[in-house]
Amino acid sequence: MGKLFGDLYSILLNDRSSKRFSLGVVLGLGFSISIILSTLGIMDGFEFALKQSLKLASGDITISSSHGFFDYEEDLGPELKGYHFKEYTGIVKTEGFLVLDDSSMGVLVVGVDSTPYSSITGLDLSLKDDEVILGSELSKRAVLKKDDYLSIAFAQTNKEVKGLPELFDFKVKKVVSHGIYQKDLRIVYVNRKTLQNILELDNRVNQVVAKVPSPFNYEERPKDYTDQVDLMAEKLDMNLGYTYNVRTFWREFDYIIKAVSAEKKMISLVLQIIVIISIFNVVAFIIFLNERKVQEIFLFRALGMGEKKIRRVWYLLCIFIWLSSCVVSILFVEFFDFCLQNLPIFKLPGNVYQLGELKLEISFFSYLLVFFSALVWMYFLSWFTMRRLSKRSLLQALRQEFS
Repeated sequence: MGKLFGDLYSILLNDRSSKRFSLGVVLGLGFSISIILSTLGIMDGFEFALKQSLKLASGDITISSSHGFFDYEEDLGPELKGYHFKEYTGIVKTEGFLVLDDSSMGVLVVGVDSTPYSSITGLDLSLKDDEVILGSELSKRAVLKKDDYLSIAFAQTNKEVKGLPELFDFKVKKVVSHGIYQKDLRIVYVNRKTLQNILELDNRVNQVVAKVPSPFNYEERPKDYTDQVDLMAEKLDMNLGYTYNVRTFWREFDYIIKAVSAEKKMISLVLQIIVIISIFNVVAFIIFLNERKVQEIFLFRALGMGEKKIRRVWYLLCIFIWLSSCVVSILFVEFFDFCLQNLPIFKLPGNVYQLGELKLEISFFSYLLVFFSALVWMYFLSWFTMRRLSKRSLLQALRQEFS
């Protein structure tokens, strides 16, 4: 029986036109599947990259007080240690004006203690008292580079002239990139002690950033990691009460992430139409072979191959097309991913999409879901077509062939 099946396959695909048709069907279906996979990959890649950049900019959890500035070691230290937080530090955030030759820009000045903050966020920061680190977009906009000098005006109470801003000069230590356009455009890092002295805060801060003790790594298991951070943030929020506001690192852009998640589901459903259209090509291929090879097929029937066995061969042919299309779709996905990361035409406008570039992030579950849905549609449409074709009798088919 295996030899009979092999002979039938060789008869169905022995001429050049059948092989070209089958190749076109495989490429078309593979391309359609890759479109859905790439769409899911772009959506998931956007969420992954956005959260990764936010984590780089603010750590896992940020805690602020409704009463303003506070002594974080005295007020929050025991609580954080009780939840096994080993890495946390206080920061000072304030607004200022970057004074340029003929203009000024509003900036977010962040005072950090370099060593713990670098360990928590992953940013390489090392600052002296008179140094600053600029975001990459801010550096471009202000035309500032390493070793340049700049002035920042702070809205603080000057002892001699109250209410007027005071200028402070700094040297640019280096330029960093968070990967998020807004943060790269606004953030200026300074030494925390320097900023506390400028604002006359003693040892107080207005925000604490902390790294959640987690067995997971965000790059390898992003969902498990974010679930762990979310759970820890909920526990802290309930325990600290209304005095403190606890936020996860993605909370600032949570509305965008939810919108992307909703759009991903809707677009995935709509794009099923593309797969269905491609599967119609498979149906057309089956009809084409059935009409073109009618003599050979019914010769096999005359030699004793039953209708069920012939239909099984058709199904095996469809599965072969589906498997080949899945492999081709993976190749298309790799090509699309390369284009996204390397071709300038695919570079995102950061001021609109927050991120400058994307890469495809497709989970194993997404592959299974898309491949399985394509198989279901193929099976349904192929079954319906073969059922219609099998109703013709042997005599009717041969009469049609020789008429």
